[in-house]
Amino acid sequence: MTSTIHLSASLLLLAACSGSDTSNKDLTKESFSIASLVGETKQVPDSVIAGLNAQHHNFKVLERRAVPGPFTAPSMKYYSQHAVTLDKLPTINPGPGEYVHVMEGQRNGYNNLTVGVTETFPGGAPPMHSHEGEESHVLLEGDIVYALGDTLFTIKGPYIVNIPAGVPHAFKNIGNKTANLVVIFPTNIWKYDVLDFFPFEGKEFPTAKFDNLKKKEIQTSTLNPFHMVEDNAVTIETTIDAPIENVWRAWTEPALVLQWFGSDPKGTGVKAKLDVREGGPYEVTFKDGDETEHTCSGVYKEVKELKKLSFTWTWKSEPGVETLVTVALTPDGNSTKMHFQHARLGAASKHNYLAGWQSTFEKLERVLKEQKSSAKK
Repeated sequence: MTSTIHLSASLLLLAACSGSDTSNKDLTKESFSIASLVGETKQVPDSVIAGLNAQHHNFKVLERRAVPGPFTAPSMKYYSQHAVTLDKLPTINPGPGEYVHVMEGQRNGYNNLTVGVTETFPGGAPPMHSHEGEESHVLLEGDIVYALGDTLFTIKGPYIVNIPAGVPHAFKNIGNKTANLVVIFPTNIWKYDVLDFFPFEGKEFPTAKFDNLKKKEIQTSTLNPFHMVEDNAVTIETTIDAPIENVWRAWTEPALVLQWFGSDPKGTGVKAKLDVREGGPYEVTFKDGDETEHTCSGVYKEVKELKKLSFTWTWKSEPGVETLVTVALTPDGNSTKMHFQHARLGAASKHNYLAGWQSTFEKLERVLKEQKSSAKK
């Protein structure tokens, strides 16, 4: 891997050859609205993620990022379901001046296709990152500098840049107007690993002034109980087809908790003790389909009936590793909007919380759906 010093020298040489001055202009204009901005989920890398990256480079993996929340994929019975406008897609903000409208395959009925359309403002750039699979960038107009592996180069649109699987890369808009790259992946999941090196540090390239860009709040901002998405946290937002009273009971009554706790679809609850009051303890034990048992416990920090639960979380298998779970509920007609965050996750914990909670909430929704069906009989 070429050293940081070599890359910095290359950047200085490229800077001397690039020449657009944007210092007196506000060039942060959006080509398409980014009002649907959502906070990315962030996973602490485990040994598998670290090992996959180590096959391609020597950088440290800081975190894995993904688009948040459970979803219901369309049936794809109608041709109209094969079309979507950008305002209907979630928008993420990977780095300063870099926004991406994400059409994730699994959320849109596709098995081998994920597409992103960027809003890359002058000077905007994502972090240095990698993907498990191949990626292709298409740009019709604009000037971009790429860091691809140990190579730096500038390229002017129209172009196609293909990025091999696992190769670290980043890019920066060195032109004088917003660039809209189309990024294409032959997979149905949007995820990427952020690395601990940024190749565009310093003032080698002119940048637009992001101070004038109006601050975008995360979608459902008035309902979001988390003022900002914490680092090392998993955040999931979903709408559950059940009244808020039923969802609250599912979180606070032991008999109901045992019906859905645990990420294994074939798993079952074993025992649950819940003293649902501020300062009250809880302990839940459940087992996977292979009979492996798991126990989590903690203390309730905040209890607001039908509104909010916050409690510490410690695995019996990982004593000393304490995290924090927050669940906020808001009524939405006969349904319930649930805002969930599992925060203070660190390298000491080995669990894949994002995938685990997504699978767990699928069980929760099934339980509540069965309750609703039984009530109608």
